[in-house]
Amino acid sequence: MAKRANGTGSIIHDKRRNRWVYQYQQLDIHGQKHRLAITAKTRAALEQRIAKLDITVAPDITLREWIQKWLAVYVDNVVKDNTIDYYRRMLAYVPVEMQKRPLATLTPLMCQSMLMDLLDHGRQNGGPLSTSTVRSIRSTLITCLDSAREAGLIKNNPAKATKPPRLIRKEKVFLSPAQAQRLLAVAEKGTYYIDKTTADPGQLYLLKCYAVLIRLALVTGMRRGELLGLTWPCIGTDTISIRYQEQYSPNKGYYLGTPKTQTSIRTISLDHMTLKVLNDWHQYQQAYASMLGNQFRNPNQLVLTNAFGAFVHPDNFRCRHWAAMCKAADLPTGCTLHSLRHTAATLMLQAGVDIKTCAQRLGHANATMLLKVYAHVLDENDAKAADKLADLVTGPNNKKSDCAGTQSDQWNND
Repeated sequence: MAKRANGTGSIIHDKRRNRWVYQYQQLDIHGQKHRLAITAKTRAALEQRIAKLDITVAPDITLREWIQKWLAVYVDNVVKDNTIDYYRRMLAYVPVEMQKRPLATLTPLMCQSMLMDLLDHGRQNGGPLSTSTVRSIRSTLITCLDSAREAGLIKNNPAKATKPPRLIRKEKVFLSPAQAQRLLAVAEKGTYYIDKTTADPGQLYLLKCYAVLIRLALVTGMRRGELLGLTWPCIGTDTISIRYQEQYSPNKGYYLGTPKTQTSIRTISLDHMTLKVLNDWHQYQQAYASMLGNQFRNPNQLVLTNAFGAFVHPDNFRCRHWAAMCKAADLPTGCTLHSLRHTAATLMLQAGVDIKTCAQRLGHANATMLLKVYAHVLDENDAKAADKLADLVTGPNNKKSDCAGTQSDQWNND
């Protein structure tokens, strides 16, 4: 490649960090020069980012223009597609009038007022947004404007001076053992959605497929994307390996991506019954695929597919099958497929599974999340532990009702 012209920046290879770096200068809103840099893993990827980069950005660039440039230059090809979509969704909540304003005119008070307005009526229907969503909007805007500050377009980040709303967590919905058994029975019976006697082969396939989905969700606690991205090569003789997850982007559609975090890549044991269900389902899927011939295409070897072997669309499942399952099983309001992950965690802890093992099965980096979210279960386990320990030390006849009065009298006498 020919040498770049003077004043247009330079490309170097950072051997120590094994990355390509483009260094350039840019004027800030006060006309002062700042030396900046962007990086990429390969030179080709860096050249693509340079092509999108406008190093002569006008000082009066609007927030909307900067958001578009930030997503294209600083975010694209750097983070996962899911993260980019998340950034877009969060920044879409910023009001249009505010997006039209030049970056240099944004103030902390303006950003704070926007957050409070979103908290009261940020939904499309005018309803309130949750505190967690508003906090996510704030953190995304801070990240976006931090890049603008580093690029010399603003002196300070106005969003950083705002105060986030106090986080109000929604109560986690999880099922009791009886409710979980009822849901699984409804899914396996398959009469919650359509009359099986009049169902076509494709409809019967989906009923069986989603019954397997519910069982796996309950006995493994896998995330939705991990369930829908599970492949047959990841099923072992007595274990299941989580190596992929179903992801979606406007450009690619649905595809297999890597799990949420490094610790999400894991191998967990399966019970004998679930392994048998999976084996039976594999045989059924192969027979069904043979019947459809070229109409059934499953190049990713997915365990759970739609009627033609492609990825399951979560919205289709939720609106059609899941809603009908919940109604037929008489589940509590607010129960989602993710609630089955909470159910698996709760039931494991109630069964006495240690925190570390539970965290490893769920794919958490550490047990902190479990300690925060499932504190109520741990409190119950602590009470059980007191009785069990007492039984081991003093014998099984040690009951609170037998000794409470005697201890109280003894302490009072002392």
